[in-house]
Amino acid sequence: MYGWNNPLRFFDPTGFLSDEIEAIIDPNFEIDIIGSLGVVEEGDTLESIAEEKYGDINLNSIIIAANGLNPENPEIEPGQILYIPDINPIKDEKGNLLGYSYVSVINLKASLEYN
Repeated sequence: MYGWNNPLRFFDPTGFLSDEIEAIIDPNFEIDIIGSLGVVEEGDTLESIAEEKYGDINLNSIIIAANGLNPENPEIEPGQILYIPDINPIKDEKGNLLGYSYVSVINLKASLEYN
């Protein structure tokens, strides 16, 4: 149960776990943004979402992998929440694009997508 209308305070009314646990948040702590969440709307496709977010319909494979969708038959429907990872280009020493890196929260690992 949340204690005294404060979501950072937790108490166990049974007394089995503890009397009270209090969370402390450091206001100077920085959080790295690794993507965003979006709700699928009527008419959306994975390609249209990739075009809107990344500027390239071919990067829909990143959205498919990051959301654990079946790559053989990825299906989305209105109202579904999708994780859209931020991507970082991977280039060789000559500046040629090799692929993209991103963090997959579904698989809890960093992923690489090569062209």
